[in-house]
Amino acid sequence: MFHFPSGFPPNNGENFNTSALIVGAFLGGFTGLVIGSLQALLLRQYFKGIRWWIAANVISLALTHAIGDAFPDPIALPVVQVAGGIILGIGLWLVLRSQQLNVVVCIAVIGIAWFAGLTLGLTIMRQAASDWQTQHVIVSLTTGIAVSVATSTLLVQLIRGAPNEMKAS
Repeated sequence: MFHFPSGFPPNNGENFNTSALIVGAFLGGFTGLVIGSLQALLLRQYFKGIRWWIAANVISLALTHAIGDAFPDPIALPVVQVAGGIILGIGLWLVLRSQQLNVVVCIAVIGIAWFAGLTLGLTIMRQAASDWQTQHVIVSLTTGIAVSVATSTLLVQLIRGAPNEMKAS
C-alpha cells in the first residue's frame, strides 16, 4: 500500500533512474519502519537491544526497494529477487548476531524465502492481474508471508534455545 503507481518492472527501460532510486529508498524505508516497529513490539519481550531491529528493516527494505525501482528493467527484478533476501538476511543477522544465530543459516533462510515468495507472487501476478495496484498486493502478500514464516521459524528456534541471559528480562 506504500507504492507509487507503477508495475513490474519499474519501467525505466534500459536506463538507471536516479530519481527512482531516491523515491524507492524513501518508500522502502517507510515500509521497513512500519514492519520493523510492529515486529519490535513483540520481539522486545524476548531479545535485548531489539530497537536495532527497526533500523535493520528500514535500511534493508529501503536499499532493496531502491534497487528495484532504479535499475534498468531487464535486470531490476532478477537483482531484487536475489539481492533482496540477502540484504534482509544480513540486516536481521546483524541485529541478532549476539544471539548466536549462524550468519549462513540466517541469510540462506531469509534469502530463499524472499526469492520463493517473490517468484510465486510474480507468477500469480502475471496470470491474474493487469493493474499495478493488484500486482503489488499479490507480490507483497506472497513475499511477506514467505519471509514472515522464515523469520518466525528462526526466531522461535532462538527463543527456545537461548540461555536466559540472552533474553530480555
